[in-house]
Amino acid sequence: MKRTRLALLTCWMIAFLAGGELVACAPAPQATPAAAPLPVATPRPATATPAPVPPTATSTPPAPAATLELLGQYGGTPRAVAVAGGYAYLGAGLRLLVADVAGAGAPRLVGQSAILPGVVSAVAAGERYIYVGAGSQLLVLELQGEALVQRGEGVALPGPASALALAGRHACATAGASLLVFDLAEPAAPRQVGALPIPGAMDLAVAGRWAYVAAGAAGLRTIDLADPSVPREAGSFVTEAPATGIALVEGRVCLATGRGLYVVDVRDPTQPRPSGAYTIDSGIERVAAAGRYACFKWGSSCCGGPGEFFQVVDLAAPEGPQPVGQLELQGRLGSLTIAGDRAYLTAGGQLHVIDLRDPTSPRLAGLLARPEAPISGVLAVAGPIAYVAVDQSLSAVDVADPAHPRLLGAGEKVGIPSALAIAGSYACVTLLAGDALAVAPDGAAVYDLADPAHPRMVGRLSEPALVSDVAMAGPHAHLAGRPALTVVDLADPAHPRAVGHVAAKYDASRVALGEGLAYVAGGVGTATGQESTLWAIDITDPAQPRIVGQLELPVAILDLVTAGRHAALVTMEHRGDWSTGTTTYALQMVDLADPTRPRLGGTLSLPGQALRLAAEGTRVFVAAGERVLAVEAGDPASPQLAGVYAAPGRVDTLAVAGDYVYATVWDVGLLVARLGQGAPTVPPSPTQPRP
Repeated sequence: MKRTRLALLTCWMIAFLAGGELVACAPAPQATPAAAPLPVATPRPATATPAPVPPTATSTPPAPAATLELLGQYGGTPRAVAVAGGYAYLGAGLRLLVADVAGAGAPRLVGQSAILPGVVSAVAAGERYIYVGAGSQLLVLELQGEALVQRGEGVALPGPASALALAGRHACATAGASLLVFDLAEPAAPRQVGALPIPGAMDLAVAGRWAYVAAGAAGLRTIDLADPSVPREAGSFVTEAPATGIALVEGRVCLATGRGLYVVDVRDPTQPRPSGAYTIDSGIERVAAAGRYACFKWGSSCCGGPGEFFQVVDLAAPEGPQPVGQLELQGRLGSLTIAGDRAYLTAGGQLHVIDLRDPTSPRLAGLLARPEAPISGVLAVAGPIAYVAVDQSLSAVDVADPAHPRLLGAGEKVGIPSALAIAGSYACVTLLAGDALAVAPDGAAVYDLADPAHPRMVGRLSEPALVSDVAMAGPHAHLAGRPALTVVDLADPAHPRAVGHVAAKYDASRVALGEGLAYVAGGVGTATGQESTLWAIDITDPAQPRIVGQLELPVAILDLVTAGRHAALVTMEHRGDWSTGTTTYALQMVDLADPTRPRLGGTLSLPGQALRLAAEGTRVFVAAGERVLAVEAGDPASPQLAGVYAAPGRVDTLAVAGDYVYATVWDVGLLVARLGQGAPTVPPSPTQPRP
């Protein structure tokens, strides 16, 4: 639910360029996708000044070594979970958390690991050691007191692990479309001894000499581990819908599929046969089982769905699996396991502990809530504080010690944010239109930041209803949307009011400020491509803003920042048929020395999908999928790629302050990085970092 709603931000920004119509967009693109079709623009009279054509972008320079050093991380979504010895181990972003679950009360967070080399995707806990899939490595951690300490070096994996399981002196993992077998003769130093390609492998369970793999569209695969160095497939069972989760109980395998629960008899692993099913049209992703019961989470609260529930099913009912108890439970499921008479699952960014002593009436026994931990969102930095706006709240994170970011406080939920800007002790958050669950379902919200530990919403503005970006200067907020620019007087923050408007031929998607000027970008799709305009708007009289210059481009403008007498744009160009053509991204410099006649500067091709920018001094930083690119723009006629940082997930927004770069990364949270050795020092800038 959260992933889908936050992914709408990217779609919505592109939709502005499409004339306001929402187009299809992948929630977390891993490669440069073909752009979705944009609606055809209404033909318009030709302008007096012909549109300049950008120079052809140069070929992408080879990426040098990364020039950003990761220092700190805060937040992240708890996903993987394992329970052993009275502790629950949770993968949350780049860290492993440990919570005390031995008592009858709520779980208590007692420790966490250092930053790990990648997002924690799988966890298995033994008596002494915890095995963790982090990025493309298998790590071994040990709980010493209440501290998690890594033992030895990581073992390389062919990709992120989707599941880990322990069986005696061996461990198994699914990673890189394969089943991997590790020897644990030295438990702190696992050694890979076998591998078997299994396309679609997503989850596994191990018992004795047998491994059982949920293999997506291939259904169930049973694997003989009699010789761990040569695992071999011994049997299979194809499900009607892809199998994504698995649990093993008393000679039966429970499979979570896109059509519900399948129960398969594996007493003869070479001949798996159906033993029952419980159909749920919405499907299930994970399943756990113990004794005669299985449990899973199902349902949806989106678009009029039935709601979201934790479900207990009796596997021993004569008529087949039957529901016996359920508990309403909100939030996207991360992982699920059973230990003793309790179920432990991560959902909605929280660890839920559910008492199963009465399967007909499961009840919430405890909750480890981390609502303050940002999973991602829009970002702005003011002094030693980073503010992250997500659909839960506006969080204030102290980054005075970049290696140890810590939460100061969080404000109330207002809606899905699209942009954030700060001036003085106030923040303005623009809200994604159409969020029926929001307190302020459109327009903008004003926060008082006088006490960062308690960000407080003090005002709301519903005009204009369609807003995509905001920039602030003094007592005014400048909103890009429909109309193209709205100037808002915040002298009385409790009663913000629109005092000036500028309409243009397109809705606007981005805004940045210069000396007495607002630079606003907007555009649409056409039958043959895209067209956009960068407007220079005089805002010296907030009540009478007026366009004084413009630059028309045959590409889409996705983001915009200003630095002195220049602007930097991220542009997107699609050529050919929308379903089979090519999409390219570039950094376009614009000379603003004469705002009445903006002129094109140099162009740099960007690798992959690029959406967001931040700038300070002569350095421009680009959020490009799962990378941050550093571009040296000291010579605006010839911007050069100066460094690349591989992020642990999709980078959503960036901010820069002095030698530090801040990024929100999906499911990982807030990252703080420092320009590394060999990179030119970036001088502090008096301009507000971009959200």
